Amino acid sequence: MSDALVRLPIRQHLVTFFMSVSILSVLLFGYLLGQHFVFGLEDSVRLRLLAEWRSYQEIHQDDPNAPLPKSYVVSFHREQLPEINIDGIDVLAGLSLKDDQFVMVFIDEQVTDSFHKEGIIGVSRFRLNAQQVVYGIARFEHRLISDVADSWFESRAQVIILIGVVYILAVLLVLWGYNHRLRRKTEKLVDWSEWVSSRSSTETPPDFGFDEYNRVAQCLSTSIRKNTELLQREQKFLSHASHELRTPVAIISANLEILELTATSASQHAPLARITRASDNMKRIIETMLWLVRKSDTPPMQAEVAIPALLDGLLEDHGYLLSDRDVSVIKEYDVAPTLRLPVTPFRVVVSNLVRNAFQYSYSGTVTIGYYTECVVVENRNLEPLDTQLREGFGFGHDLTAKICRRFGWRLDTQETDVGYIARLSLCNISSD
Repeated sequence: MSDALVRLPIRQHLVTFFMSVSILSVLLFGYLLGQHFVFGLEDSVRLRLLAEWRSYQEIHQDDPNAPLPKSYVVSFHREQLPEINIDGIDVLAGLSLKDDQFVMVFIDEQVTDSFHKEGIIGVSRFRLNAQQVVYGIARFEHRLISDVADSWFESRAQVIILIGVVYILAVLLVLWGYNHRLRRKTEKLVDWSEWVSSRSSTETPPDFGFDEYNRVAQCLSTSIRKNTELLQREQKFLSHASHELRTPVAIISANLEILELTATSASQHAPLARITRASDNMKRIIETMLWLVRKSDTPPMQAEVAIPALLDGLLEDHGYLLSDRDVSVIKEYDVAPTLRLPVTPFRVVVSNLVRNAFQYSYSGTVTIGYYTECVVVENRNLEPLDTQLREGFGFGHDLTAKICRRFGWRLDTQETDVGYIARLSLCNISSD
């Protein structure tokens, strides 16, 4: 679930966030409004008692014998609270107040089962001439004001609901406009990113309306420009290196022909044959590198390749790497078929795998096999390889990886405690 939320578009995150804030603000506004209504009612009752008491104090200064004020709603009592019985319960019993303190007593369904007896009683404590205690009582019965109070409450509730709905609609309208603008800018950035990535263009990015988007586009443009420059330098290097290598290879080939004509003993022919194969292999590597640089749609020449003969030749070419080493070579390709393959690229890839296996084997075994359109090269040392050797293993992997991608082959390498396993899977290859 967390992964799915993380992958939501940014506009959905913004909409969810702002809608949550809006709903919470409406709920908070409604709660505070309700509290304001309660506090307003309490303050109204308290002010009513305070106004009556201060009016009486002014009259009492002129006439000390003036009686305490009393009406149908407000009454004052000396020294002690009166008894107000609701269903046999004195609702003011046990109530203790300090001077100038005010409390509200609610008579609701917890006190009586009769709606006509429900109401609100406000109680204040005053002191007359700093000596006598006087309690002020204001009693509001629901049965007398419920029809008017309910009407007022409903009308004001409708206004509150209307304000809340208008507020949410206004927020939705603003969110829609902002989301629409953000979506257009985001889609513009995504479309431009896909376009510039597919064409490796280095043109200046357009203005996306947001500083963060412009910075992302600028970083992407800079990265693509650097990668393009790096790729161009790599292609130039490969092209120049391949062309420059042709001259010494041609000289080596010409001199080998002379040496073969002048060789007199059989012991000289074997080394010359190995040098000739190495020179021919170098030619094929140069041709493959040039083909990769040109990215030509025309594939290299294909021919019938006997897998056992090719692997035997590679083992002989790289056998010098195992000289003076306690390494056994296990062959498991005697029944391998003859396949129609691009000879040079295939030889370059397999040669790289064999050379790496031989070069980083010091004691143990190297197994080379062919199993159902898959060439497997595995080396097992008797002792684990150290860090330096592990970092060096796989040299030339970039070249082989590029070749495999061009031909649709799959090259997998697996590291073990004592060596490596390389699997070259050949797809859509015909066998004879």
